[in-house]
Amino acid sequence: MLTTSPTLTDAQTLYDNGQHQAAVDVLATLIASHPGPEAAKLLGDILLKMGLVDGAVEAFEFAASRMQGPEKAQMLAHAAFVALSMPDTMPEGDRLNQRLATLANSDSILHLKRAADFLTGDARNPLTLTVLRKLRNLDPHNDYIRMTLLRTAREQCAYDVLSVEEPELAHV
Repeated sequence: MLTTSPTLTDAQTLYDNGQHQAAVDVLATLIASHPGPEAAKLLGDILLKMGLVDGAVEAFEFAASRMQGPEKAQMLAHAAFVALSMPDTMPEGDRLNQRLATLANSDSILHLKRAADFLTGDARNPLTLTVLRKLRNLDPHNDYIRMTLLRTAREQCAYDVLSVEEPELAHV
């Protein structure tokens, strides 16, 4: 009797049919036998839907380890975003700083806003200015971002930012 190897479609079908653990088992087999990131990403998506945030973050980070370039950076930012979205799994200390730095490297406004949620209370953190500058470029008409950027630039004595932002504000 011939048996076929399970596929990503099989795992998705199992999940859609409510067979969550069977889907996870299929994905674990696929991850072990295939070098691509697809199975790990799908595993992360499924674990997240199941409410298993830590496992989902690990799966997304594992998927990123099998990627390169912008795709890898985007997947790491997604993992950081997920990790910082759930208050009961909130990282602290160095791990929190690593996740915030990962989000700060993203060009996604969603990722940058999540980082800003954590950083705007800490105007002395250099990462705060980085995130706010990116947000300002992505959302130039957002007055809250503009004012927060100005306050942070003043706190950090970032004269290059102040010399651009203050004259523009005077014309409003």
